[in-house]
Amino acid sequence: MTETRPQHPNPERATRLPGFIFSLLPPTAIGVVLLLTSTVPLFAPAWKYDIKRLFELWLLFAVLLLTAIVPALRRKFFEQLTRTPRSIAVPLLIAASLGVFSAWVNATTILGLAYSAAEVALLTLLVVGVYAMAAARALGGESFDRIALLMLTLLGVCVGMQELVGVAAAWASGLEFHPRIALMHFSWPRFYNQIQSWSIPVIAALPLLFPGKPLARVLCVASLALHWYVVIATGGRGTMLGVVSAIALVSLLASSGRRVLLRYHATGLVTGVLVYAAVAYGHGLLEPGPSDPNPEQPNVAGQSVETPSTLTSGKFTEPMTGKRVLTSSGRIAMWREAWHESLESPWLGKGPMNYACHGPVYRAGHPHSMPVQLMYEWGIPAMVLILIATLLAGRRLITHLRQGRSTQAPGRVLTTALATGVAAAGVHACLSGVLVMPASQLTGVLVGGWLLGSLPIQGDTGRASLMARLLLISAIALTLLLAAFAHREHAHAGLRLEQTPSMDRLIPRFWQNGKVCALGAEP
Repeated sequence: MTETRPQHPNPERATRLPGFIFSLLPPTAIGVVLLLTSTVPLFAPAWKYDIKRLFELWLLFAVLLLTAIVPALRRKFFEQLTRTPRSIAVPLLIAASLGVFSAWVNATTILGLAYSAAEVALLTLLVVGVYAMAAARALGGESFDRIALLMLTLLGVCVGMQELVGVAAAWASGLEFHPRIALMHFSWPRFYNQIQSWSIPVIAALPLLFPGKPLARVLCVASLALHWYVVIATGGRGTMLGVVSAIALVSLLASSGRRVLLRYHATGLVTGVLVYAAVAYGHGLLEPGPSDPNPEQPNVAGQSVETPSTLTSGKFTEPMTGKRVLTSSGRIAMWREAWHESLESPWLGKGPMNYACHGPVYRAGHPHSMPVQLMYEWGIPAMVLILIATLLAGRRLITHLRQGRSTQAPGRVLTTALATGVAAAGVHACLSGVLVMPASQLTGVLVGGWLLGSLPIQGDTGRASLMARLLLISAIALTLLLAAFAHREHAHAGLRLEQTPSMDRLIPRFWQNGKVCALGAEP
C-alpha cells in the first residue's frame, strides 16, 4: 500500500515560498550592513570609507548572484528589465558606451585606465542592482516593505542616539560636543547626510505599514526627529534643500498620502528642532574654554581631529549659524572651472574619475554635482543622454503618482514616500556626492529598487531575451572582477598613500585616498 503525502493547503503559495523568503534577504543584508558600518568601528584601523566600498561591492555581488540562482527572483528581474521602454534604455546604454570609450581615450597609465573603467563599471552595476532590488520587492511585497522600512528607521534611531550619547559624554567631562567630531563612523559628516536624503522621506510611511501599532508611530517620529537633529547639528544644507523641496514637489503632484506624510514630517521636524535647541541651550550652560589658534591636527588617516581646548569654544551651533551656511562652500567656483575645462574635451570629457586625478593636488575628489561630474568626465553628449533618460523616467513616475483618486492605502502612500526619497536624493546629487560615496550608493540601490518594484507592470512583459540573460551573467562576472580589483588595491593602500602627494580629507572618490588613480607605478 503506497503512502500519499499530505498536500499543502495552498499549492501556489508553497511553490512561491522559497523565492519569497530569498526576496527578503537583499533588504535585510543592505539594512544590516548600513546599520553596522554607521554605528560600529568595523575592521579598525582600516579607513571606514574604504571598508564601506568593499562591503558595497560584495553586497552587489551577493544580490546579483542570488537573483540569478533563485528562479522566482530571476523571472521577476527579467520582468523588471523588459518593462523599461527603449526611450530610456537606449540613452543609458549609449551613455555607458561613451563612458567606456572616454576611459580608453583619456587613459595615461594602466592604473588610471583601470580606475576609470572601474568607475563606469560601478555606476552601471548600481543600475543593474536597482533592477535586482526591484525584483526582490516585486516578489516580497509588503514583507519586503516592512523589513526595509524598519531597517531605515532603526538606522536613524541608532545613529541619532549615538550622537546624543556623545553630547552627554562631552557634557559629563565639562566639554562642548564639537560638530567636527560628529558621526565618527563616517569619514565626513556629509556622507551620512547623503543617506538621510534617501531615507528621511521614506520613514514617514512607517505607521501606515504597521496600522494600529503605537510603537510604529513612536519609532517614526523618533527616527525623523533624530534625523533632523543630526541634519541641523551638522549643517547639512544639501539634505535640507533636497528633502524639503522634494516633499513640496511630490505633495503637489501625488494624489495619495500627502496629508498623512506631511503630518509625520512636520511632527518629526518640529521635534528635531526642539532637540537641537535643547542641546544648544545645554552647551550654553558650559563654562567657555580657551580657543586654540591651530585647532585641527592631522591624524594617521589623513583626516583631522579636534584638540580638547576647542571643545569648549562655543562652536556647536557654528554649522547652522556660521558664514558657511550662506555660501556655496566653493561649489560655484568648482562648477565654473569644470565647465571651462570640459569645453576643452566636450565630446568625450576628461575621462571617468579624472576630475580627482588630473586636477591640482588639493582639488576635491569630485565636483559636488553629478551632472557637472558627468559633463566634465564623460563628455557633454553622455551627460545629456543620461539627463534625457532621467527626465523620461521622472515623467512616467509623475504620471503614476497622479493617477487615481486620493487614497490612504498603504501601498500608494509608500510609493509617494519612496518617490519623495528618490527626488530628494536627486536634488542633493546636484549639490554633493550622493552618487559617489559607497554608503549613499548602497542606500540608493535599496530605495530606487524598492520604488521600481512597487510600481505596477502594465501589459505583458514577454519572455526574457537573450540580451537580458547575458546582462545578468555579465553583471555578476563584472562585480566579482571589480571586487577582486578593489581587494587587490586595498591591500596596497599603504604603498599608494606613500606615492601620492599630501592631501586633505576632502579627496574621497573610489577610496578615501582619492588620488591613487593618478599613479602609474605598479607594486
